[in-house]
Amino acid sequence: MKTKKIEKLVKQAICSMLAPKKDNIHLTWEDLKLTDGLYENFNMDSLDAVELIMELEEIFDIDLTEFDELSRNLTVENIISIVKELTNDYT
Repeated sequence: MKTKKIEKLVKQAICSMLAPKKDNIHLTWEDLKLTDGLYENFNMDSLDAVELIMELEEIFDIDLTEFDELSRNLTVENIISIVKELTNDYT
């Protein structure tokens, strides 16, 4: 899978998770920056993080259970990097 497609799918999954939150109602995947922290910038909580991880596992058919850092340091960039690593897309 190409890097741009992975980035778009990850960002879309993040937006679908965050959109129901009051402050993020008009958020689109194009609005997300790689450096955005989901806890800091979008008030995501730990339950949201678990749901996002489950969604990404389903979309990409990967297992994220070994990546504990996702639950602590949740940025758009580190999510994309881990998904790329697990889908063997290093381009």
